[in-house]
Amino acid sequence: MTSGAKQIRLNLLLNHLQKGRWRKLPDQVGLKTALVAEDLGLIESRGDDLRTKSYRLTSGGRAYLLRLLSG
Repeated sequence: MTSGAKQIRLNLLLNHLQKGRWRKLPDQVGLKTALVAEDLGLIESRGDDLRTKSYRLTSGGRAYLLRLLSG
């Protein structure tokens, strides 16, 4: 997950979920990016139907986002 476009989508997703509550994916981020972030342990999901699935940051996702913002 090192390509520029993938990194931008991942950052967009993490920033969108930063508030800590369950949220839907932003329009600019696809399901594949969410699945990768979930596999990396950065976000968690709830719900069975893809259209109604919600996501939020994990503690690992918050730490990753803080590292991005600090340097």
